[in-house]
Amino acid sequence: GKMDREYSEEGEVPLFELVALIYKAVDFHSLKKQHDLTKTQFLILAALYHSGTLNMTKISEYISSSKEQATRSVSPLADRGLLTRVEHPDNRKHVYLELTDEGRELVVKLRDELRQRFRERVDASLSPEEKEALLSSARTLTALLTKLR
Repeated sequence: GKMDREYSEEGEVPLFELVALIYKAVDFHSLKKQHDLTKTQFLILAALYHSGTLNMTKISEYISSSKEQATRSVSPLADRGLLTRVEHPDNRKHVYLELTDEGRELVVKLRDELRQRFRERVDASLSPEEKEALLSSARTLTALLTKLR
């Protein structure tokens, strides 16, 4: 569309469009309906799954929001037994979060569900060449974004 041409002329990455399309493609909406999880809560669980243990500052960085918003999102997850708060051995003021076994199981289940739905949509919509291009682009984008500080 018109937006694409504007971006390519300026050499800009269409970030907002990219984020919106990724969210739509991954179908986060189903998380709320089927698992009563917000997108933010899912991202917190995923961050903990990949990192093991994080403090609230790191969590708020992961979800790009304030510590207050992170805390509001974390509390229901703790109430549901999906994560637990752990005091730092050297400094009890520092609280860290980690997934419980139940939390880890849920992340694996959600990841598999989201992957399966994504795969079905890709298979139904794209040619083999387009699928290969998507996979290759996703790998490149992941590698390059990982390098950003």
